Amino acid sequence: MARREGLPLMYVHIGGEYTVSDRYIIGIFDFDGTTHEASETIGFLKRAEADGKIELVSPDIPRSFVVTLDRVYVTPISAMTLRRRLQRRSKDKRLEWLDRDEEIDLLKNGEF
Repeated sequence: MARREGLPLMYVHIGGEYTVSDRYIIGIFDFDGTTHEASETIGFLKRAEADGKIELVSPDIPRSFVVTLDRVYVTPISAMTLRRRLQRRSKDKRLEWLDRDEEIDLLKNGEF
């Protein structure tokens, strides 16, 4: 994710008492949109849970999950809200987001 190199360090509140550096965020994913029955995302999340890498940010109903370099944070905050927080805090308009299909491909290829 070289697109963020050279940008100022920013932190994003992802719910509860959790704040994550934007430099460690690999992707922000909509929970309902990516975890349908035939989804590879379910397998990804199960592997992360088995490896002890899932953090539940809140006991509330999960709306999205944030994949970082070393953990997966499940949060009740929507993916769109989290993305807006990152964009609003970014002074560099070159910040780009993957569309949903690119996010799914990233997960399928294990490049999370």
